[in-house]
Formats: sequence, structure tokens, C-alpha cells
Amino acid sequence: MAEEEAPKKAEKDRSERWLLTYADLITLLLIFFIILYVMGKQDAAKFQAMANQLNKAFKGTSHVVGRSPGPGIRGGGRPGSGGPGSGEPTAEDVKREVQEIAKQQGLGNDVSVTVDSRGTVITLKEKVLFGSGRADLSDRARTALDSIGAVLAQKPGSFIRVEGHTDNVPIAGRYPSNWELSSARAASVVRLMVSDLGMDASHFAVAGFGDTQPVTSNDTPEGRAANRRIEIVITDKAFRPAPASR
Repeated sequence: MAEEEAPKKAEKDRSERWLLTYADLITLLLIFFIILYVMGKQDAAKFQAMANQLNKAFKGTSHVVGRSPGPGIRGGGRPGSGGPGSGEPTAEDVKREVQEIAKQQGLGNDVSVTVDSRGTVITLKEKVLFGSGRADLSDRARTALDSIGAVLAQKPGSFIRVEGHTDNVPIAGRYPSNWELSSARAASVVRLMVSDLGMDASHFAVAGFGDTQPVTSNDTPEGRAANRRIEIVITDKAFRPAPASR
């Protein structure tokens, strides 16, 4: 008796196989757009700080090794000190970056950076930030402070005191005196950096000096304009002593 021929296996229908590839593509596109959305919601200052660090890592550093090593060179410095091995920008780094921001945004001589006994001092003239007699930040001010905040975010161990200064012309309107105006202006800057940029509120202080600390004479319009300013003072010293242990 002849052996029966084994039944042939039915061939699989492959006509719908393209659907699997299509579904995979749609899934990958969805994940891609979700990532873009999440990145778009990230804090602008933190994102800029990360971008700056990546830029430095890929471009290297022009500093002399041993004095100010780049991100990949670690020395024995104290973390948070801003010195060798800390990974944080030095006072000169901050000065250079802020000056570059001022140049890019067309602020010219309206923004300056100095280093004195208080620390690193970023000075912004009134016209960059506020209207006359007001403490509301302008759109131009927010753009400048967003960029400066990205630089300051690279120094999380520092303490920042924002000082408001005015000229000696008596004020009339919302604020009863230049004391209140200078304090409100300094507070507006701190509020933006803490609320909008997500910086650590415990590392900030507000000071209003009114017209008591002019940088030049108030006898001329140019002098009064120079005295109306905000100073952002960056220091490594805490504003108050730690509470005594019990």
C-alpha cells in the first residue's frame, strides 16, 4: 500500500505585514514628539546652564591647566568654591559670560561686571529693567535676566544679594519714597529668578538702598541715570549664621 502523501502546510498570509512596520513607525513618532514636548517644558535657565556646560565640554577650555581646569579636569578644590576642581565658573568666567550676553542683546554700557570686596557685582542700569518710577520688569528685562540667570545657575553654591539703588529725586506716586521703590525693584528681580527660573530662594537676599549709595553725583541727568541701577552681588558667604546646635 503506497504511503499517503503528507499534507502540505498552508502558506501564511503576509499581505498585512506592512501594518506592523507602520505601527512601529507611528509609535516611534509618538515617542519623539513626547520627548520634544517634555524638553519644551523644561526650565529655561536650567536648560541654558546644561547647554553651556555641554558646549564647554565639547569645545574644551582656554584656561591654563592647573589654574582653572575645564569640566573634565578635576583638582582638589573645595566643592562649591568656584576654584579649581569645583566645576563651577570663576568670577572671571561669570564676567566674560555676562559681558557676552550684554553684547549679544545690544545692551552696550548698560550692563557691567566688576569684582570688589563684596564679590562679583553685575550692575544693570534702570532703563534696561524698569520704566521711570516703576518696579515692574519690562520684556527686555526678562530676556536679559533669563540669560544672566542661566549663568548664575551654574554656581549653585553661591549666595546672591540683589540691591536696588535710585537717584535723589523725590518720588511721587505708588511708592512713598525711594526706599520703597529700590526695595520693590530688587524684589522683582529676585522673584523672577526664584519663581520663573527655579533658583534656590534660600540663597537670595533683597536690599533697598534708595539714594544713599550713589556711584556718582546726582547733579546731572547723566549722573542720576547712573545712580538708578540694580546690582546683583554674588558671594560665597551665607547671609546669616547657621543656627546654634542644641
